[in-house]
Amino acid sequence: MTGTPYGYGPQPPGPGGYPPPARYPEGQYPGYSQPGYQAPPGYGPPGAYGQPPFGQPPFGPPMYGPPPRPPRKPKERKPLSPKLKKRLIAGAAVVVVIALAAGGIAFWRNYTAEREAKRITDFANGLQVLAVIPVGKRPHGVVYDPGTGLVYTVSGATGTGYDDSEKTISVVDVNAQSVVATIPVGGDLGAVGIDPGAGSLFVTHATGANSTEIAVIDLKTRSVVGSIATSGRWDDFVVDAVNHQLWVVPRSGNTLSVVDTNTRQPLFTVPTSGDASFDGIGVDGERHRAYYSYSTGSGSYNTAFTVLDSTSGEEIADFPIDCRGLSAMIFDGAGNPIGLSGSNMCVVDVAGRSGNDFYLPRDLFYQAYDPEYGLMFATNPYANVVTIVQPAQQRSLRTIDTTDPLGVVVDTAQHRIYVANNKSSTLTIIGTPGS
Repeated sequence: MTGTPYGYGPQPPGPGGYPPPARYPEGQYPGYSQPGYQAPPGYGPPGAYGQPPFGQPPFGPPMYGPPPRPPRKPKERKPLSPKLKKRLIAGAAVVVVIALAAGGIAFWRNYTAEREAKRITDFANGLQVLAVIPVGKRPHGVVYDPGTGLVYTVSGATGTGYDDSEKTISVVDVNAQSVVATIPVGGDLGAVGIDPGAGSLFVTHATGANSTEIAVIDLKTRSVVGSIATSGRWDDFVVDAVNHQLWVVPRSGNTLSVVDTNTRQPLFTVPTSGDASFDGIGVDGERHRAYYSYSTGSGSYNTAFTVLDSTSGEEIADFPIDCRGLSAMIFDGAGNPIGLSGSNMCVVDVAGRSGNDFYLPRDLFYQAYDPEYGLMFATNPYANVVTIVQPAQQRSLRTIDTTDPLGVVVDTAQHRIYVANNKSSTLTIIGTPGS
């Protein structure tokens, strides 16, 4: 290798070596734009390396670059150890599983939701009237004993042509589809409730022009064995069969009374908030919660909701709800209270401290709930139908024809619905064929 005026490299053939630096007209140096530029000694524009200016023929002998490098020898790589291979394979498998799981979970959720919706719809569409059984005159209330499979209807017949002998409770064997006993009570009969564990049936009945008491009926002897005093006429009540409590709701006054269903002795009282005219009360024995709603003003939606500890009566929360009021309060699978108010159904979110109602096209009176299917069965005596409602979707699915229905109860084991029909003095059994 010998030096050249412009760097290092092999000398081209010929006696002259590299030509002298080229001179170019002003402004024509390739890559140089300054007027009058001339390369200093030892340097030159690209033409000095044997590359002519643009547009001119080449001159001088060709230049040779450095010889090409020999090809590189491939680098020898050590094979992966079996342990490392297992780790890499396991890692790749985890990535694949995670990717598949993410998509699979979304697919499974959609698939499960669609199947569940179809299951509920198929059940609702498959319901039909299985039997209509004659019972006592003008029944309005109904309860079910899951231990014996017996249904009790309350005949609250009043007015001309009815006497106390017809104000009774009918005991119905729904499998035999017949009345197996009649329990005389006397007086105008009202609300009814049952505590199978205590072996008692409870029903309000009038004892005077402005007085009411709760009659206690022994389920084995089918006779009245005692009574529970109330504060006024037509006081309502709710039975907590889990904790054997009976909550008396006054029509006047601001106090709830809680009674032990085994001993029929008072347990405690609960001072209430707001107006004494309660819109509805419910007791969730499994969660040890009691609820009541009350009016806070004259407006339709001036309603508040109170949450109590049902073991002590202590207040846990009180908050406004955007509902017209609640009656016949029961609970969904999550323990949220559901109540009726005319053509509206209200679902209260206890955890979220809120409540909203949604409109149903017909006036509804009483309701019962099947937690397995998440369906509400509400009676409408004006339209002579039982409306099947899906509260979670805030919609009604369909109606089933009957005659002047009032009280309703669900057999959650066989998924049957028992409806007391007032004017026709009958009990309708609704279910799926074979249930």
